[in-house]
Amino acid sequence: MKTILPFVAALIVLVATVSAQSPVESELFPPDFLIAQRDALSLSDTQLQDIQAIMQDIQPKFEKLKGQLEERAKAFQEALRQPETDITVTEEKLRNLLAQENEMKVLQMRLMLTLRSKLTAEQRAKARQLRQQETAGKDPRDGLPQRMQKKFEQLHTAIEARAFGGAPPEEIVKQVGEIQKLAQSGQPQEAERQIDLLIVKLREGKK
Repeated sequence: MKTILPFVAALIVLVATVSAQSPVESELFPPDFLIAQRDALSLSDTQLQDIQAIMQDIQPKFEKLKGQLEERAKAFQEALRQPETDITVTEEKLRNLLAQENEMKVLQMRLMLTLRSKLTAEQRAKARQLRQQETAGKDPRDGLPQRMQKKFEQLHTAIEARAFGGAPPEEIVKQVGEIQKLAQSGQPQEAERQIDLLIVKLREGKK
């Protein structure tokens, strides 16, 4: 049972990431949303060029933080895999991991605030309306964080059945890492889609 803990920890971080994004969905606008809604928002060529320049500027910073996050996640997993887990050391590794996670969230927030500053007041109002329309009519109890929590539980059950009390397959751990990156990069819907595919794959007994 102890060998599955790194996998569980990764999923907990994933669910926390998605949950943290929801309260600001109608106020902050990811770059893919702005591009997709460029006609509705009447974005000018200059604004589109500004968005592209902002993304090019932040990409290396994000990649650097992502690399550091992966290193800290690996260190945390290694601490969990020790035959005799040192609680103090493991807790420190977890704190380092969560601190890096928060730094990435701050960078993502800064990105979306910078993007929003490029919009006019009218465009911000329109973008807010479009974001709200995306979630209109949905039961708050059936929101994305809640769905992801349910799917986390389903995935946890599926991976335990597949691992038979041992370590989960390396390929599955890798896929969870990719899903986490999607959530961190402002693509929670794609993260949800990928976790659905992974659940189906595990239930079908595929690698």
